Amino acid sequence: MTKARKTAPGQLGELASCHRVLDALGLRDALRPYRPRIVGSMPLGLRTADSDIDVLVEVSDLDAFATQMHETHGASDDFLMYRRPADDHGPEALVVRIETAAYPVEIYAQGRPTVEQIPYRHYAVLNRLLRLGGGDLREEVLARKEDGQRTEQAFAGALGLDGDASAALLALEHEPDSTLCDLLGAKEAA
Repeated sequence: MTKARKTAPGQLGELASCHRVLDALGLRDALRPYRPRIVGSMPLGLRTADSDIDVLVEVSDLDAFATQMHETHGASDDFLMYRRPADDHGPEALVVRIETAAYPVEIYAQGRPTVEQIPYRHYAVLNRLLRLGGGDLREEVLARKEDGQRTEQAFAGALGLDGDASAALLALEHEPDSTLCDLLGAKEAA
């Protein structure tokens, strides 16, 4: 088992690391027209050895974007691209994965604003929970991630949420901070 680096959410060092990797690939400039957002473990300060850089982009023409990504990065053996069909979580998406020596980069392109995409909405909820739950929640989530759980599963488990982790976390999206504090307090009392 590897040790996770324990950092504060949104720590500038984590984002700077993400930016360096994206710059080395020429992706920050290439993705700028698509309103990119970095989400996930890195900006939350929950990086583990298995973490990647998750970038959301708003793309109205997935075919043109796929062509652009293939032309600029497709020659590499470390390049993977696939489509995720539309489902209850939103419209069709194009996922581009590029392996690097530092961190893998995963670009999630969808024809909706990045702040409306499910991964961004998860990120916003998780960021609020970390802000309210503090170090104890962070430590428990990191321990669960080190044991192999994905980020959403780790949060759901740490909070005692039942059922599908994604749906359970999204259900908290519009709850006031007081309700989230109650949930965090109930977890601590258990």
